[in-house]
Amino acid sequence: MELITQTPLVFSRKGFPRDGEGKPYLPGDTLKEAITSAVIFHSIKKDKQLEQRVRNYLTSKGLKLKEIAKDVKKFVLEKYPILDSLQIPEKVYLPAEKITRERIEILDPAMFSTFPRKMLPSDGRS
Repeated sequence: MELITQTPLVFSRKGFPRDGEGKPYLPGDTLKEAITSAVIFHSIKKDKQLEQRVRNYLTSKGLKLKEIAKDVKKFVLEKYPILDSLQIPEKVYLPAEKITRERIEILDPAMFSTFPRKMLPSDGRS
């Protein structure tokens, strides 16, 4: 089972938001969301009983897309309430000299598979 999370900061061309003085920061709610996602994914991966509960839920019929993430989060945090006391400030300031802009390319991992999906005859006929 794989779950994917994302944040709007990943796709922002502007980089990190800045305060009125131009200091870069990470919004506290974005950081809390990332930590929560990490706890959820780690808990599901490490707890086979919880993984099965989530798997059963995700394969049931009649799910409402808007409720899935909320329900999975509830399953995990009921069993592992470690985030109840998590306190993160509204803005987590970042040292400007440590921030860099880098270009990355996202490649299709299927292109690099060592096993072809379809074996073709040597003359190229399918």
